[in-house]
Amino acid sequence: ITNKFEVIRMFSSRKKGNLGTKLFVLSIIALFIYGYVLDEDNINYFKNFSLRNNSDVAEETNDPSNNNAENNNKVVNNPSTNNPNTSNDEKVISIGTKMICKTYDKENNDITTDEMSVPDEMINLSIEDAKKYINEHYSNWIINEINENYIEVYQTSEPVNTEPYYLIQEKDGKIYIYEFDEAGNKKMIQETSINFNFLSEVDQDYFREGIIKYDIEEVQELLQDFES
Repeated sequence: ITNKFEVIRMFSSRKKGNLGTKLFVLSIIALFIYGYVLDEDNINYFKNFSLRNNSDVAEETNDPSNNNAENNNKVVNNPSTNNPNTSNDEKVISIGTKMICKTYDKENNDITTDEMSVPDEMINLSIEDAKKYINEHYSNWIINEINENYIEVYQTSEPVNTEPYYLIQEKDGKIYIYEFDEAGNKKMIQETSINFNFLSEVDQDYFREGIIKYDIEEVQELLQDFES
């Protein structure tokens, strides 16, 4: 009996020793696995973090809106780009620029000079653009001198030669006949007996504006139609 108990005790103690050893080995394996997983997660985390940062930097570098913003800032901060057609040293027409217009009267051999402000459309134009504007809008004027202080132009006045004609026109409720010579001089030659107040509204409008005839016989025929 004593031997049986000894055998059983020895077997139990060996079992306990084996179980403890197994638990110890399992603990070591578990710690190893936990440490491996933890290290791998850390490595993956840092990898992902690095990739995210690199992608953000690439997006900011390739984003056209950022480039536009930088370009816009450059444009705003660079005063020379505010007006690409003119430089800082280029002279322009201003509100203080005077326009001097000289007219030579060929018939009387006389020169008249008028001084005025430049048209609003010419303000801030360069000298070359101002020349083009004058040539386009004032074709009868010749530029003598132009700078940022004043513009001097001139023209020649030719004698007025017109065909003589007669004008039948109302004035102060009466109808008169006027004669115009070749030079455009006006002279009243006759007061008609036409009663203006008895005319129709249409005829009154005609005489207010004036009726032109180029022959005295046509004038007489007109008078007969309205005087009878």
